[in-house]
Amino acid sequence: MKRLKSGAFACVVVATCAEFGNEAVLPVTVEKSTGWGAEIFVQDVETLQIKVTLPNAADVSGLNVSWRSSDEAVLGISPVSPRSGAGREDTLAAQLRAVATGRAGGVATVHVLIERGGAFEPAESTFAIRVLQKWISVSTSNSRSCAVNIVHDVYCWGQTLLGDGSSLSRAIPTLVIGGLKFRSVTSGISYTCGALLDGRLYCWGANSLGNLGSGVPDDALVPAPVAVGRTFSSVTAGDAVTCGLVDAVGYCWGDNRYWQLGDAVVIGNNTPFPPFDSCFFFLSSYRCSLKPRLIRGRGNVPLELLAVAPGTYHTCAILVRRDTSEYLQVPLPVHTSGDALCWGTGSAEIGSDTVVTTDSTGVPPPLLISGGLKFKSLEAGDAHTCGITDPDSAVFCWGLNDMGQLGVGVATTSARCRLFPLVSMVPCSPTPVRVAGMHVFRQLSLGGSSTCGITADSAAYCWGSNQSGQLGTTALCDGARNCPTPIKVDLPDTSRVISIGVANGHGCAVTRRGAAFCWGSNGGWGIGNGSAPSSVPVGPTRVSEPF
Repeated sequence: MKRLKSGAFACVVVATCAEFGNEAVLPVTVEKSTGWGAEIFVQDVETLQIKVTLPNAADVSGLNVSWRSSDEAVLGISPVSPRSGAGREDTLAAQLRAVATGRAGGVATVHVLIERGGAFEPAESTFAIRVLQKWISVSTSNSRSCAVNIVHDVYCWGQTLLGDGSSLSRAIPTLVIGGLKFRSVTSGISYTCGALLDGRLYCWGANSLGNLGSGVPDDALVPAPVAVGRTFSSVTAGDAVTCGLVDAVGYCWGDNRYWQLGDAVVIGNNTPFPPFDSCFFFLSSYRCSLKPRLIRGRGNVPLELLAVAPGTYHTCAILVRRDTSEYLQVPLPVHTSGDALCWGTGSAEIGSDTVVTTDSTGVPPPLLISGGLKFKSLEAGDAHTCGITDPDSAVFCWGLNDMGQLGVGVATTSARCRLFPLVSMVPCSPTPVRVAGMHVFRQLSLGGSSTCGITADSAAYCWGSNQSGQLGTTALCDGARNCPTPIKVDLPDTSRVISIGVANGHGCAVTRRGAAFCWGSNGGWGIGNGSAPSSVPVGPTRVSEPF
């Protein structure tokens, strides 16, 4: 705030110029105009405007205004140039505006210098603007969350082996090192995999069951390349199984205790070919694959797939191949693209009303999902599967429904199924049932017994187990902290949701503005807001800025 020199002239837009002579010097006030916030996201552009007034609230004219940023690497400032031939008022209006561009996370100060050829003493005002990380997608698992930002860096938070070169846990996002640029990431239990912009795959974290696909059983503190000389169009992690697609050909690696990998090739004496690896987990040896293996049928025929979705005990995929008889080696009619196929050890989640373990070859056969529905995307959980249908984008689910994870209400699934022979009978549906609410969905995420999705109008809905608040609500729903029909997640940011993830203990979402929010239990630091570990559920909370 500065005063005019005695005897100086002041011109206001709403009045004629008048000489004040020896009258008292008037102060000048500089204010931010309406709409100028204190935050901006990386790569966002915002027009900043100030208002310069005299005590009577009149606008001051005839000023020279200059702008600069205290840190151009964080916040770029570009003054607005008046158009050619502009008049005095138009020139002033241009000088009162500047264009701010977020360049990197941090805080910068905007300096506004006001002068008028010596008539005014220079008046400088400063305003702090915080540049926020702009996220474009998020992935969750039981012990961690990871997100991709707009410049394709990946940050992770949660428990151990987060790709930052250490085995430490982190309460707020930490950068995955290596200088790699990622198109997408996907998280399993204690590990993460991602596809680079060029399609190569890298994974990091725990590797007890070969889920990193690196060819060795060692954990990885930093991203390690997946041991296959291919570029992938997609990659998805289950609990300890990772699968990806290369030109409609599927590969899976990691845990194969329940035959989730989908490689059904056997030779004499029903021996898998090539033999599976042995991985040591909790002092026991288990069937696994340290490298990617083709998803193949009995006759060494790779499946043609649109999508593949590994869960905990099973894996499902969407078929492109028209004739599946060669794969299944049973007489079947020709099937059109979009059919769902599942395999593994289980029951309703792979489309069976009885528990499937193995057949005469020692490997359980894959099953086509009945009902005649065509799917364009699938996701798998512990013991349920959900897909978005083609072309109407409805969501249908099948599998166990003991916690309402099918989204149709417990009472509407009268069938009873087991996951394993020794597990008690629970509500289920071995055939796809439509999720209640008649919503149209464009994205799904499945946790152990929870499901979340983004509707066509970019709202987030969740259903199923809410034991840890992972559905984004504190409502009891059915009285047992399960919500058997979809409920809306009310995010503090009212802009559209573009990415969502749900795990056994928490969920996360990213909005169109680029803000990331998480909710549920913070027992594994999956919320990412810097708070201490706690099992007490919290509602949607803004993820902290990375350190």
